[in-house]
Amino acid sequence: MSLPTANNGVRLVARSALFMAGVFAMLWALTWLLTPSNGTIDPWPAVRQLKDQVDVIVLGSSHAHCTVSPLELWRENGITATDVSGGGQVISATLASLKTALRYQKPKVVMLEVHMVGGRTAFEDLPRAHTNLDYIPLGIPRLVSIADSVPATAWPEFVMPLQAYHSRWPQLTRYDFYPLKRSSLAYARGGINLPQIEPLSGETTKTAVVLADYEKDLVLVRELADVCERSGARLVLFSAPTYSEQFVGDRLLLDRLQADLSADHPEVDYLNMNGMRDEAKLDPKTDYKDAHHLNFWGAAKASTWLARYLRDEYDLPDNRSAPYAARWDADLAQYQSVFGKWY
Repeated sequence: MSLPTANNGVRLVARSALFMAGVFAMLWALTWLLTPSNGTIDPWPAVRQLKDQVDVIVLGSSHAHCTVSPLELWRENGITATDVSGGGQVISATLASLKTALRYQKPKVVMLEVHMVGGRTAFEDLPRAHTNLDYIPLGIPRLVSIADSVPATAWPEFVMPLQAYHSRWPQLTRYDFYPLKRSSLAYARGGINLPQIEPLSGETTKTAVVLADYEKDLVLVRELADVCERSGARLVLFSAPTYSEQFVGDRLLLDRLQADLSADHPEVDYLNMNGMRDEAKLDPKTDYKDAHHLNFWGAAKASTWLARYLRDEYDLPDNRSAPYAARWDADLAQYQSVFGKWY
């Protein structure tokens, strides 16, 4: 009986490696096929494609989503921005989004909308978690967020989303097979545009933030501030212009954050956008989806105001003459073709 030769061993290892590569490729292809599109609110195709073009990254939950429209910033002052926030997002996922975005971009300003601070430390339900986590490019930040924000029993389906979507076979449409389905809506830069209108009275309600939950999230806000400082980005903590304000004890949430962070992070800035409602001409009867969220028209007004604020406060450049401006102009034209009838 002959013993295996060295060459046979090399061939066996090569065949095994080739087989495993084939298995992983098949699993990746099936995951890509079965994972549903996240629509215009998926920012990651734009984040990856527009490498080193973005001056502003917006973070947060739906309050950020519904306030900042990246293409309105471009239209007004040529500011390049992407919104990597997510509905119902918890701050561990926000931190993962920032760390991942910094693999592709070198922003001058990072804006975190603070209504999420002191809220849920974990996702309330797995579908919401999938909507936030499945689209973040795989890496250590995403894995850490999975470990921190979903039950351990669900970790496998978040590391390999195929487990969550394998039953979608009967629901597949032709669009699921479209090669550019992940990037065809990248023109929106992660912005969300809501047509709903809920007339409001203009009265503000107050919500109490549990101190223990606030203190847990404050640890991650500090880490986020550290990440921004190391990357050379200016961190701006801001409150969206809503009619529902949050308090920690007797202090407005944004004011409490400033008090707790100013000693260790004096470079962090604070912006309460409730103070710009009159200047931006926000109308509670026409510009809100509900007391917490702006609709399309409100976001357009708020973003127009914000473009001027960012230009004046942070000396952000007008990039409309940059070499890459044609791509942004083309995406603005597509955005206007879709939403122009709403103006």
